[in-house]
Amino acid sequence: MSSVPAPDDEAPGENFDEGQATISVTQAVTASATIDGSRASESRTLRQRMLRRPTPPDLSPGALLGEYRIEAELGAGGYGQVFKALHLPSDRVVAVKVLRPEMVNVPTILPRFIREVEALSRIIHENIVQVYSVGELTGGVPYYSMELLEGKDLRELLREQKRLSPRETVAILEPVAAALHCAHEQDIIHRDIKASNIFIAEIAGRRVIKLLDFGVAKLMYGDYRGDGLTAPGTIIGTPHSMAPEQIRCEALDCRADIYSLGVLAFRLLTGRYPFNDPNRRAITVMHLQAPPPRASELAPVSSAIDEVILKCMAKAPDDRYSTVIEFLEAFRRACDDEPAVDTAKGQAVDAIGIRLEVGAAEGLELDDDMIEDIAEVLDIVECELEEDGFEFPLRASNGLTAIRLIEEGSEEDYTLDDAEGRLGEIREILDERDGAHPDVVISLVARQDSVECRPVGDGVTFVGGALLELDTWGAAKEA
Repeated sequence: MSSVPAPDDEAPGENFDEGQATISVTQAVTASATIDGSRASESRTLRQRMLRRPTPPDLSPGALLGEYRIEAELGAGGYGQVFKALHLPSDRVVAVKVLRPEMVNVPTILPRFIREVEALSRIIHENIVQVYSVGELTGGVPYYSMELLEGKDLRELLREQKRLSPRETVAILEPVAAALHCAHEQDIIHRDIKASNIFIAEIAGRRVIKLLDFGVAKLMYGDYRGDGLTAPGTIIGTPHSMAPEQIRCEALDCRADIYSLGVLAFRLLTGRYPFNDPNRRAITVMHLQAPPPRASELAPVSSAIDEVILKCMAKAPDDRYSTVIEFLEAFRRACDDEPAVDTAKGQAVDAIGIRLEVGAAEGLELDDDMIEDIAEVLDIVECELEEDGFEFPLRASNGLTAIRLIEEGSEEDYTLDDAEGRLGEIREILDERDGAHPDVVISLVARQDSVECRPVGDGVTFVGGALLELDTWGAAKEA
């Protein structure tokens, strides 16, 4: 598979604040960071010419774009297109990223394109995609060329493997942290660390991890020096991985990226986000107020790894690691103490599963009273099911999955009918709870299916199976 930094997949740099202020192209051009070397003058010329209304260039296969010949389109998004191209003088195959002509005069898009070019040009590191040239295509459309990568992104790897072992996670995070450290030394914050922005490339027969998409990168302290590109009140980033201060539109430093690294580590180890909800605004509220779950509640990892991730995801920046190197050293130590984990599937057995989902009614945003009531619902259900011998391999701030294995030949056989009867009792308890919020919606269902588990000491750890796949619960939704 060939790939390059995604044009704008998985909503990178998503802005979901409808009331945002915007800045003009002229302000953005003035604010843009200066890059060193011959590309600096190219970038300045590019910014000046971008103010014109462009004519759409021919981007069909075989079209000539200066020294480049288009071979194929690799990807397209809302604001850019990426092409495989041949650099004719050097006979080198490259990727060319082109801003859509209709986006050139959009104030919020043009600064992002300029920022990505200049951030990538400013940071030279093995684990960051290399920019070769920047300029303007026929008709006035801006572009930049970069190395063409062969491989897959980390999101695709997670789809295949579901989750990674601690040692596999270290192998991914080490080069990502090295790339971020280099960026932070240049006073650049990435602001959008996530699986789809990390690429596993095959270069000269070896695996190289590349950090992609600096389109929402920001100069540290830029808001105070007048060189920031983001308008006040504009939320930039991806909700699943944003630090609380990023959500609050406060001044950022490298610790915002460290928070996102903690989210990424959690996802790599568990296959899930620490905070998730169909309502993206609800996710931001969780980042601001809810305590992060422990990875050990969802995957067989140690408490030492839990502590590292929890420190990364502290609400206050001062309570996090101060640098990515400090984080990486702590994570390595925690993983060095971790026994080797076999990530192969465990034994499939029948079990009773119960799924609780709780959140705000459709169209409503969570408030403090709702959050307090949701926490109360989670506590009640967990306590009641624990009495019945259920275990909880999946916990989150908006739900949980409870599992009880079916033991063949046991005198205390627990059936699906028993579980459904028990849920009836729990619903009655929930209906009578103090402070029940009228806009909190609860779904509580049971089903019998398979779960994969492996022996650990005197008990078992759950490693997969249908009951742990949340998308398999759709047909079992409570009527």
